[in-house]
Amino acid sequence: MSIANDITKHYDYVRFTLDDAAEGSAEADFVNSLVTSATYGRSSISPINRYFDMPNWEVKPNGTASDEHVLQLSSGYKVWMSQEDIILDASDCVVENGLKTLRGIVVTKGAVYF
Repeated sequence: MSIANDITKHYDYVRFTLDDAAEGSAEADFVNSLVTSATYGRSSISPINRYFDMPNWEVKPNGTASDEHVLQLSSGYKVWMSQEDIILDASDCVVENGLKTLRGIVVTKGAVYF
């Protein structure tokens, strides 16, 4: 395999998981099958497609949404999920070169406030 193909493959893993996947892992195999699929293809690779299933959401007995869920990925990215409003502030940022940076995706039925 050429170096370019290897880099492209790992780029696809990062696009889908917001983190690199180990070659031969279940996530890597799934991404590879998406890319080569006649139905889906490379254009279907998106972290939203991975996290939109929202398996980590819980519903309280009264039917209201649970508190906001935040997944912290080893890449430094975060995934915020809530059925309510989400408020992001400086504590959600990472500091890079003296600048505060917010990295990740937000999936919510409510509004997002910064």
